[in-house]
Amino acid sequence: MRKIILLLLLIITSLSVKSQCELPYKPLSAFGTDTVAFMAYNFKDRADCYKGKTLKNIVDDLQIPVIYFTTDPVARGRGMHPDSANSSAIWIHIYTPDYIQYAMFTENILNYLYIEWENIVPVNAYTKSNQDWNAEVYSYFKDKKIKSIKYTERIMKPKRTATKSTKQRKPRRRN
Repeated sequence: MRKIILLLLLIITSLSVKSQCELPYKPLSAFGTDTVAFMAYNFKDRADCYKGKTLKNIVDDLQIPVIYFTTDPVARGRGMHPDSANSSAIWIHIYTPDYIQYAMFTENILNYLYIEWENIVPVNAYTKSNQDWNAEVYSYFKDKKIKSIKYTERIMKPKRTATKSTKQRKPRRRN
């Protein structure tokens, strides 16, 4: 009896994973101006559709220009300096770093994609630091195979200051 139940659970689980990838891709125009719904549907609900594909497939489907990226070194969390490790993943941002800073002072939703590679990417100029996205970066990463993709939706809450008044501190201007 236990084997039958286990077999049924395995079949149901595999069908639910397969059905996730059967969802059709929907273009940004189908969501109007709601980029959060667009990204959640195409890159969260359909995440399994991108396994084994390349970054080029994701960028083509994204339809929103990639502005900035951050690499995730293999050694992060093991006490090693990030520049000393190979890259295991990449975060793709559709916002500028300045906008992300602005969002920390206002209530906004930031969404980005975390893409884990099938193979470790060796350290080089593109995997050592956070950078602006450009044609060279794209051509370096575009053929890398994807192990998994995670859509992250982060609601930024305004930072509060520890002052006598309860007013929120305004962001400083950069010179």
